[in-house]
Amino acid sequence: MRRWDYPPLGLVESMDGEDHSGTSEMANLLERATLPIIIITILMTAGFAIGFIDPPSFNTDLTTFVPEDENDVIIETVDAQLTETGLPFYTHITRDDGGNVLSWDSILIQENALYNLENQSSMQSNLILSNISAPGILQLALEESDASGTLSDYDSWASFLNATVDENTTCTDGADEDLRNAASLGRMAIVHKDLDFEPICNWLLDRSSGDPTPSASSTLWILEVRRQTDPNAQMMMEIVVADIFNELSSGEDLRFQTLSDGVISHELNNEAVSQLIILLGISIILVVIILAAAFRSIRFVGFPLAALTASLVWTYGFLDIAGIEFTILTIAVAPVVLGLGIDYSIHMQRTYERNRSNGEQPAEAWVNAFKELRVALTLAVFTTVCAFVANIASPLPPVRNFGLALAIGVTAAFLSSTVVVGALHVIVSRWTNVQPIESDRRRLFDTDARRITEFQKKTSAQVIIAVLLITIGSIGYSAVQLETQFDLTDFLSDEMETMETRNAMYDSYESSTWKEVNILIVNSTGDGVIQDDTTFLTGLWILDREISTTRGVVAPTGILFEDAKPSYDGPYPILRDAIEADSDFGERYNLMIAEGRVATMANYSTGNTAAALFELSTNTSSSSSFRGLTFEERVGRTIVFNDGKIAAANHRIDVEAADSTDSREIIREFNDVILKEDITENIDGEVMLTGYLVKLEYVLDALSTSQISSTVISLIVSFFVLLVLTRRFAPSFIVIVPVTLAAVWVVGSMAVLGIHWNVLTVMVTALTIGLGIDYSIHMWKRFETLVERNVAPWESLRITNSTTGAALCLSALTTAIGFLVLWFSPMPVIRDFGLVTALTVFFSLMMALGLLPLLLVYEAQAEENDESFQE
Repeated sequence: MRRWDYPPLGLVESMDGEDHSGTSEMANLLERATLPIIIITILMTAGFAIGFIDPPSFNTDLTTFVPEDENDVIIETVDAQLTETGLPFYTHITRDDGGNVLSWDSILIQENALYNLENQSSMQSNLILSNISAPGILQLALEESDASGTLSDYDSWASFLNATVDENTTCTDGADEDLRNAASLGRMAIVHKDLDFEPICNWLLDRSSGDPTPSASSTLWILEVRRQTDPNAQMMMEIVVADIFNELSSGEDLRFQTLSDGVISHELNNEAVSQLIILLGISIILVVIILAAAFRSIRFVGFPLAALTASLVWTYGFLDIAGIEFTILTIAVAPVVLGLGIDYSIHMQRTYERNRSNGEQPAEAWVNAFKELRVALTLAVFTTVCAFVANIASPLPPVRNFGLALAIGVTAAFLSSTVVVGALHVIVSRWTNVQPIESDRRRLFDTDARRITEFQKKTSAQVIIAVLLITIGSIGYSAVQLETQFDLTDFLSDEMETMETRNAMYDSYESSTWKEVNILIVNSTGDGVIQDDTTFLTGLWILDREISTTRGVVAPTGILFEDAKPSYDGPYPILRDAIEADSDFGERYNLMIAEGRVATMANYSTGNTAAALFELSTNTSSSSSFRGLTFEERVGRTIVFNDGKIAAANHRIDVEAADSTDSREIIREFNDVILKEDITENIDGEVMLTGYLVKLEYVLDALSTSQISSTVISLIVSFFVLLVLTRRFAPSFIVIVPVTLAAVWVVGSMAVLGIHWNVLTVMVTALTIGLGIDYSIHMWKRFETLVERNVAPWESLRITNSTTGAALCLSALTTAIGFLVLWFSPMPVIRDFGLVTALTVFFSLMMALGLLPLLLVYEAQAEENDESFQE
């Protein structure tokens, strides 16, 4: 007996020998159920659509993408005890006429703007915690000099400098170290790179002549906005600040452009909603065009369109009702649902059209169409859903939700394409007495199928060798070239206002936008105190030295400042600044400055450092010319006390990272720093990294983990699903191999095109598996059915190419266009995702029509030879 004489599980497409009574019963059931199906569909669609009267918001906050970490509890406990700190908010300021933003009249306008901002901030729960700005630094310099009043009391740079700078002071020898540090940091971070400071230096040499006014094209304010626990509340608070600056821009000669994570998220959220509507509209138009070209019938176009629109409403409505948070990833669900839904509809309607042409009644024709395709369709849908659900293994919540949304969408598309579309055909045919379509249109490949099959037969060895070579090349090249990157601004187009501001800032300032890395020191047990003995101070000094040489750490540069101190705060720089300002203070606690570092005196004892910092926690004198913070504020932001002893110490380090690649390198270097033996051996506590960039690094690592786990799990699940349903190893393995190779090719093409892993493209391999399984199963089942009917393997392939191959080409074209719709998005990452997923469809089709048939033919021939040998 031949192996194909008894199909596994009794699942074979409905052919001439199918039980007619079973078909009649199902046809009668469909006839009776059509109206209830349509009514239920309308009610479900309307019910889900009601939820969109108030459209759901898209959350793009970075914390959404951050996986849970074992140190989160410790970090949150320490943060709760520190003085409140804010999140960075940047304001890029230029003159409307393109003139000098540092002219004295511009400085006074900025002073007035800062005054208005602080007033409005105080009326709204102190939105702004601190600011680094040109008028703020100048006002602080005024307060620390012998002069008095405010900037508006002076009418020019000359009068201001006369009041604040001593006679015979020059640029090369002026000011103390702290002021020179502030000047250098200010030049780097808050004044345009075209700053001309020479007029001040020349004027200081001869105050009787010349104008000391410096010049620059722009200046930057760095504000701290109060931190909120709820991401949406944080975003809205930052939007309030942005609105204040928008009002200031409308009434002054200056333009205030704002940038922050909240502003980016807000613009991205608004853009996400509009993009979703636009992409859906384009997808629907393309669906109409493709179906019209395929079927040339209003019904065959309108019914799938109506059913798939309902499936989209069900998908997004279910996500909304289930309380699943909408992220930017949710946009990509729509093209996937439409693409696969059209694939199912094309297969069903082509078979239904053929059955109607053979004289079958509508209900009978649709039931027979489903029976003929049910194995291939259900296998494809089930394995696709399993591939998407496999993303629950991702540590990133949005990626998990994305996989769940795709699984729901594919299920909804399958139900609508098989049940709803069928009900519409049956009920409309009954009401309008539509006659069967007499179609004499030749199928694609009808003429060329034999020629194509002969070509496959002659070149089979070359094809397999070429596939292997391309696969090896893809693996090697992608391993070297592919990187994981993530930044919310990657989702924004360069034409958006936020990106214009960001680009202007990056082009204008030597240190464009600072980010923060935190080094937290806590007691090893998570509670208690840190022993502040002499070795503790030694450890802090070594940490200070390491920070100053770590990549990306902001430090003053230029002629004003040599041997620069890094821009960070923590117990060591606070003690150093306090002792340098008042040596008597140091002596009270047996501390001194020796050879440029904080050192202990002979009488030093454990507890002196904690006592010194505890005294500074109530010292309201200014301690920073750049940030304008008091010792009290600095200690409150960095030290947690327990009965006057140090319970935790936080180091807030300013770093500059242009992109996620820089961020990753910076975090890797900091990880090396905190693991150094001379630090861990001297500091009696646990040293850990926290902060924005650390969270970003967690996201990047989690993306890599997601990519690997989702691919492996999807492959394993798909293989075992096929193995369980077919109970045969060989066909299950043969179907999976081309899908796996297609995934490898997609990864290789990403490397060639310079597209990196991110929150969207990391899903591509799982998508390749899900989509590739669909094509491969259709080809395999059609070929298998023919072989089971004793058709020769190569002839089975010819017939399969002329029928299923043609349908797959049409389906693949539809699906690829569904994904290519994403190319119309102005968001770069989504455009990349659209291109990569279109390549996914193309490679999956190539493997299904090119490699898979050869493997199936070889397997069938080997089986025949084996049986002949046994006989």
